[in-house]
Amino acid sequence: MAALEPPSRPSITPAAIVVLLASGLLTWQLIATPHSAPAVPLLQALGLAAYAPLVLTVAAEPAETAQIEPTIYKGTLTVAADHPGAMVFVNRHSVGTAPVRVRNLKAGAHLVWIESDGYRRWTRVVTVPAERVTRVSADLEPIEPVVEP
Repeated sequence: MAALEPPSRPSITPAAIVVLLASGLLTWQLIATPHSAPAVPLLQALGLAAYAPLVLTVAAEPAETAQIEPTIYKGTLTVAADHPGAMVFVNRHSVGTAPVRVRNLKAGAHLVWIESDGYRRWTRVVTVPAERVTRVSADLEPIEPVVEP
């Protein structure tokens, strides 16, 4: 009886050489070709035009990255005082005279003070939540005159 020989397999070496050469040529063209000129002519010459969309995507100019603007949450602050006409300051900036409404104020903690001649300065830290109206009312305390003996 004759010994059975295992079936012979075709060698993949020629196919591997072709793939390596084609990928080397494509890589060389991607490196050597300016971004404005796509690599389609070489692909057509190699009979690989079906891969043109992939190469065009790789060789194309990089797309502009979208600028993502952070969301800034804002609220409204209304300030009133028992002494009309008192100056109102928010974060050390004058915003007007009482009563005053400050719109589109960044949500969070804010320093609020109210000043008027003959009265003590009223100072508080006020938290303004987003999409809400925060109301502050101040009772100003008169400054007592200094009596000299």
